[in-house]
Amino acid sequence: MAKSSFISLGEAPGGLTDARRASLPVDYNHSVLVTVWNENSIERFDVEPKGGSITSSGRKLFLTGGKDFRPVAIDCDSRGNIFVTDWMLVDYPNHGRGRIWRISTKPDAASTDPQSYFSEPIASEDVTEFQLVENGDSAKLTEALESDFPFLQHAAQMLLAKDDLRSERDSLMRHKSAKVRLGALLASKRSDLQSPDSLIRRFLADKDSEVRRAALMWAGESMLTELRDDLDGAINQGDVDATLFETYLAAVENLNGDFSENVRLQTARRANTLRRQLPAGLIASVAEDSAFPNEVRVLAIDRLTDAEVAGGSDWLSPLLSEGADALSIAVARRFASMNADR
Repeated sequence: MAKSSFISLGEAPGGLTDARRASLPVDYNHSVLVTVWNENSIERFDVEPKGGSITSSGRKLFLTGGKDFRPVAIDCDSRGNIFVTDWMLVDYPNHGRGRIWRISTKPDAASTDPQSYFSEPIASEDVTEFQLVENGDSAKLTEALESDFPFLQHAAQMLLAKDDLRSERDSLMRHKSAKVRLGALLASKRSDLQSPDSLIRRFLADKDSEVRRAALMWAGESMLTELRDDLDGAINQGDVDATLFETYLAAVENLNGDFSENVRLQTARRANTLRRQLPAGLIASVAEDSAFPNEVRVLAIDRLTDAEVAGGSDWLSPLLSEGADALSIAVARRFASMNADR
């Protein structure tokens, strides 16, 4: 996934507006203005297109005030004047002392004509590509799903989720690219299938770990307890890291016991009172089972409770000398941490 280049404001922005809507000098044509309530300022960001979105390499101060200047909402009128609401005090309760400021260019200053909300966007290759996908150009689907830009990926997934593209969606599930298969999974999930269990099983067996992780999340959210026995397949092949293993455990918790049934029936008045728990001995059974890859067993060993370590010495201790290097190190580390706590 592409990472945003925006510089942190330090405080959550209160409002944002396109500087082209104001009557400002020409060099503001690619800028946005952002109010920063707790820093008593309005900041300027020069932006450029990036994958159907925008990015910025830095911030500049547009306007600042004293400690009683706390800008929140910002907008422009048809003449290009900027209006800013000012909460004034740091107090949150309604205190009746707020203000509205108008910011205008000097009459003799050179400035641009303000743009309306409905003006044509600035042309760019990225935006054109995004619009093609968003408007239903299925020829762009595969390219968009493989893009590094999240907004373009999302637009393709939304298009692919439509009922009339089901056959194309099914075809892309077998694509050689893991990004495309992941896009087909997310589109399928968004399409709100009546019986998704067979699809989820298929993705749980995918060779790519990111696809399997998404399938585990789908399985856990589906509350389909019949998928419980299929979850193990997601950690029994290919690369398995700590994130994938934790996702597996979370999915197991959702499908274990009465949790999923209680969620469906809404038996509790508050969601956080519903208990999720792993089956007793699950972590130990994974750690002990040589059918699982060693990298998975290492992750399970690291999560063993002290009681499980003490009670499993008959199978755990031999791994110190008989197991692979990674297993031996994991067991030694776990024994050492238990002894250190005593």
